[in-house]
Amino acid sequence: MYLMTRLLTIKSTLIHRLCISILAICLCLSFSLTVNAKSQKPSDEEINAVFLYNFAVFVKWPNKNNGIEENTFRYCVVNQEHLLQTLALTLEGESVKGHSMVATAYSTDNVKDSCQVLYIDESQMAQWPAIKQKIAGKPILSVSNSLTFVAQQGGMISLLRDNKTIRPAINLNNVEKNRLKISAKLMRISKKIN
Repeated sequence: MYLMTRLLTIKSTLIHRLCISILAICLCLSFSLTVNAKSQKPSDEEINAVFLYNFAVFVKWPNKNNGIEENTFRYCVVNQEHLLQTLALTLEGESVKGHSMVATAYSTDNVKDSCQVLYIDESQMAQWPAIKQKIAGKPILSVSNSLTFVAQQGGMISLLRDNKTIRPAINLNNVEKNRLKISAKLMRISKKIN
């Protein structure tokens, strides 16, 4: 009888330890998957989309409606489909000061005055002179990912890779020419270009 009780106790202990081991393995696998999912870095397009989204908050347009004539805060993206899709997902369901936010594709032929923010990728810079001429003097924030855009070509903000991060570079002279104002919070994290 003692031997039987002892065997049942040992068997119960082994089953208990096996269950704990299986549970521990499952928890380790779950933690490993969570860590891997969190360690995936966002793409440059995702980071740029978040910056573009936040510019609506940290830039002031010259009139009380943020330069909005209709009820939509409009981002215009010049011939950059992947960023346009990423930005559209970022803006989905969002609003700024009661205005819905939308991303729209624009090319040199159909750039309109209804943009509050215009993004032109470095790969599209050949189109910038014509676009710049169409938006000159208008309260449209121009953004790119090219350093020469703000340093030499009359652009306002460049989103530049700085080691492992993307950081805005701002040319305040170009911003002020178009009657826009950059908040101190945005200026603190940005590189100033003249």
